[in-house]
Amino acid sequence: FIGHPNDPSAASTRQGKKQGVFATEMEIELAQSLQHESDIFGDIQMLPMRDSYFELPDKTLSILRHGLLLQNNNNNNGGGGAAESILKIDDDHCPNMTKVLSIASTTPRNVARYVGFYRWKGTEYTIMKGADGSIDPYMSGPGYLVSRALAQAVAVDDINHSVLYMPYGSSSEDVDMGKWFAHANRTHPELEFVYEVVKDLIKKVSEGS
Repeated sequence: FIGHPNDPSAASTRQGKKQGVFATEMEIELAQSLQHESDIFGDIQMLPMRDSYFELPDKTLSILRHGLLLQNNNNNNGGGGAAESILKIDDDHCPNMTKVLSIASTTPRNVARYVGFYRWKGTEYTIMKGADGSIDPYMSGPGYLVSRALAQAVAVDDINHSVLYMPYGSSSEDVDMGKWFAHANRTHPELEFVYEVVKDLIKKVSEGS
C-alpha cells in the first residue's frame, strides 16, 4: 500500500512511538513511480488502506463505490456513457470483453445482477461459512460482474451492514459478496435479483505470457 508504511520496524520513528513512521525507501520509490504513472495516464485509483488479504472486503466495497462515483461524474458532465456494470477482477486474469460488454449492455436498471464464471454453493468447505455459521452462495473470487443496481445496494444503501461484516462474514471478499447479495435481496424488494454463471467471463493469464 502507498503512503501507509507496512514495515514500521524497518522505518524511522520519532520518539519511539508508532506515530511519525516513515515509509521504507522501497515504498517511497514505489509511491513516486505510481504517482508519476497516474499523472501521465490517469487510470489508477489509489485506496487509503493496506494492500493485504485482510483488507479485501473494504477494497471491494471501495471498487464498487468508485465505479458508482465515475458513473455519477459522467452523468454530471453530460458524458452519457454511464457504466452499467462493475467488474472486479484479479490482476492475474483477463476479462472476456465481448461477454462483459454484452452483459453490461443488457442489464435493466432495476436488476441486481451478479455474474461470475463459477458459483460456489457455500457448503463445499468449512472456511466458506461466516463467523455466525451462515452459508450463502457466491461467485468465485478471481472475477465477477456486479450491476449498477447491486453495487448501489451493497456499497451505498447498505454500506454500514457491508462494512460491518465481522459478525457474519470473514476476510474472504468473495464469500462476503455473496452475503451482501443475499442481504440486499432481503432488504430491497424494489429490485430483481439474478445470479448468472458465464464460464468464459474471464481467463487466467498463463505464466510467461
